[in-house]
Amino acid sequence: PWVNVDPGAPALGAPRVSVIIPTYNQKPMYLKAAVLSALNQVGIATEVIVVDDGTTDYEIRIDDVIGAPDSGYIRDDNTIGKIVWLSKRAKLVKHEKNRGISAALNTGIAHMTTDWFCWLSSDDLFSPDKVEKQLNAMLAAGAKASFHDYTVIDNTPESFGRYVIGHTWSSIEEQLRALRQTCLINGSTVMIHKDALKECSEKVYHFFDEDLRYGQDYEMWLRIGQRHLWLRVPE
Repeated sequence: PWVNVDPGAPALGAPRVSVIIPTYNQKPMYLKAAVLSALNQVGIATEVIVVDDGTTDYEIRIDDVIGAPDSGYIRDDNTIGKIVWLSKRAKLVKHEKNRGISAALNTGIAHMTTDWFCWLSSDDLFSPDKVEKQLNAMLAAGAKASFHDYTVIDNTPESFGRYVIGHTWSSIEEQLRALRQTCLINGSTVMIHKDALKECSEKVYHFFDEDLRYGQDYEMWLRIGQRHLWLRVPE
């Protein structure tokens, strides 16, 4: 149901949380599902920013749902080629060439109009009440950075549906000792206040390290963890 239609009614009102979705040559069905899961959050309206990091397999456009009857989104045309249409409720920013995850995230953050950042990988999904529950938990705790548990979605029967429980800590020192051993925070589970991003970044709109082609999330979590206690939302 995520792929072809907008299920349910999205939350009304001005967006309070921004969801950045970097994408590069992603399978269209995965990308569309990710975007719709971010748009159709209940309780709290979201600003969904898709950053096309130089996709070459097709063209991404934001418009009304049009195209082939079987998908409602994808159209093959001898004149215009293959187009993936996304809901016009999302925003689209494009890189002319592939620059990597860090640059795509930084571009998305630069276009945010809210105070709260979420990252959604273009092959992941948010549950409909994720944003509402996570933001409420952060406001109640006075936290500037948080993450939560998650369920694995893959094509391996042994791990599909596995529930991953996050780690907890009671001090920044304990937190850093744990984080320095391995990356314990999944990128698609984070919610971070923009002030926390700015505090740990030397350059304006250069938050994630663009010199890193991988591990940029881990490096950012460590930087934030030196100043803020990461809140685990146990759900």
